[in-house]
Amino acid sequence: MIRHTVLLRPLARTTESELTGLMDEIAELENKHDGFIRFEHGKNKTPEDRDHRYSYGFTATFKDWASLAAYQADPEHQATGRKIVLACESDAEGILVFDCVVD
Repeated sequence: MIRHTVLLRPLARTTESELTGLMDEIAELENKHDGFIRFEHGKNKTPEDRDHRYSYGFTATFKDWASLAAYQADPEHQATGRKIVLACESDAEGILVFDCVVD
C-alpha cells in the first residue's frame, strides 16, 4: 500500500470551514477510485516543537502506485489541489507531500 501524506500551512485568511470543505472534496474521490482505501484529515495537535508551522494535514492510503497515479490524474482531484494551493502559503513553503510504502 501507498500512504500519501500532505501537510499544509494554510494562509491566515483560510478558515477551518474552508479546509473542511476541501477535505470533503477529497473524501468524495475515495468512492470514485477502487484503489483509494482510506482518507483521514485534521489539525496538527503535536506537543513537539518540530511542526515547521504545518497546522493541518491529511493522509490517503492507496492499494498501489497505479491507484495513486489514477487519483492524481483525476480532474476533480486536480481542481481541488488548485484550491488547496490557493488556501496555503506559497506552494514551495505551504504544502509538503510525502509518499511511502506501508505494509
